[in-house]
Amino acid sequence: EWKDTSLLNGGEVPEKMIFSCKGNKLRLELNGSLVEEISDIDQKSGNALFFAYSNETASVSNPIKISFDDFVATMP
Repeated sequence: EWKDTSLLNGGEVPEKMIFSCKGNKLRLELNGSLVEEISDIDQKSGNALFFAYSNETASVSNPIKISFDDFVATMP
């Protein structure tokens, strides 16, 4: 399910996002705070998909800029 959160700083401030898949636990953290943790015993393998979007209408005065840097993937 989609989750709303107020844990993002917004603006030009860098955000730290950690998504972990350990055993049957899936966990998402934003800026050091837990957003969601679930157990899923049905998924034995798969791929992670990461994307971002904004509900706001983009304009010249309200540009939507999304960039990713320092991406690291590790095996537990």
